[in-house]
Amino acid sequence: MQSITAAIVLAIGLSAAFISGIQLATGNDVTESGLSEAEALANKVEAKKVLAEMGGVSVFQGLPVSDLTFIDENGRDIELSSLRGHRSLLFFGYTYCPDVCPVTLMYLGKAWNQLSAEQQSQWRVVMVSVDPERDKGAPLKQYMDHFHPQFTALTGRPDSLRSITTEVQGFYGRVQREDGGYLLDHSANLVVLDAALNYRGYIEPPHTPERLQKIMEQLSVLMPLPAEPSPLAARQ
Repeated sequence: MQSITAAIVLAIGLSAAFISGIQLATGNDVTESGLSEAEALANKVEAKKVLAEMGGVSVFQGLPVSDLTFIDENGRDIELSSLRGHRSLLFFGYTYCPDVCPVTLMYLGKAWNQLSAEQQSQWRVVMVSVDPERDKGAPLKQYMDHFHPQFTALTGRPDSLRSITTEVQGFYGRVQREDGGYLLDHSANLVVLDAALNYRGYIEPPHTPERLQKIMEQLSVLMPLPAEPSPLAARQ
């Protein structure tokens, strides 16, 4: 009887080893997302195909962005590293912008509301102010909250503004008006940062809600977030 039991146990062990061997041979190791490597790769190929068909979206390996310091819409110092762990969409704009900025932020707000709570927790939407002289305090916070209270603004540090503009290939410039006032010309693209704070691409207009939602879903496939450590790993 003991020999029969031992034989059964041995057979089960050999079967498990055989199945594991097949998975290794076919590249079906399970990734952190729970998908096999083959499935994850297939999903990324499909996401790239979808973005290519949509047009106006460029995704590349990119380079790390410096950990610059700004002032947020609440008047507090904030480091760019606070975005780590999330995918981010950066938009260059300012509160006195007459057209492009409010329309883009309105579309971003509508696209944001179409995302699930889980998707929202994985993304950050940030307006980088190209007008730190005027964009500050309560008016800036009211402006951002009007489009969505979860959106963030970065302002108040001209040196940091110049650095981030250069690093993500943006632009801005002051346009003097005859009445003594001024406007600012600036990039209309959305800048894509991954969870490790790498500049990974950009999205060209039009930024309609449906298009943005679809793009964000595909970018989520291409730029998976790092898995959270298990409780056991956290204690070690």
